Amino acid sequence: MEFLDETLIRWIHLLAAATWVGGMIFLLFIALPTLSLRRETARAPTFTHTFARFLKIVWISVGLLILTGIGNLYIRLQMQTHTPLTVYYYGVFFLKFILFIGMLSMAGKLHFAIIPKLRELEAGSSEEGQKPVEELGQWQKKALRLTQGNLLIGVIIFLLAAYLTALATGHVVSE
Repeated sequence: MEFLDETLIRWIHLLAAATWVGGMIFLLFIALPTLSLRRETARAPTFTHTFARFLKIVWISVGLLILTGIGNLYIRLQMQTHTPLTVYYYGVFFLKFILFIGMLSMAGKLHFAIIPKLRELEAGSSEEGQKPVEELGQWQKKALRLTQGNLLIGVIIFLLAAYLTALATGHVVSE
């Protein structure tokens, strides 16, 4: 039964991470480029709505990553009696954790600062009768750059996770 619990925790962790990173790949390389084919008046609200919907999935993934990450750490610490983990392992783990906090911060900035600003600009444009196209475009670029940075960090985290697995199973020697 213990094996099933460990497998389930790891599977949920991987699925949540893949959803977040894979979602950014879809957003950046498929959904948003497709929006550029639409007229400017229809593009801005769709851009904001797409990001806002994606961020709902991100927060679910974050919650699952935190819960299963704690579970994974507990499992690794229990396994230490069989395969001792080195200081090097914990250093790589700490780097992975810091990068996760960075991703979390960027997602928070998108959710709590950039998306509200985009909504404000879209609402303000309908009241004044003219879209603040330039300012809207600048904020959209900020959202894109933040998401691109987040994707890069997410890919690095996947690499570190694979490396940690290799370290923990003895497939790579850290010294």
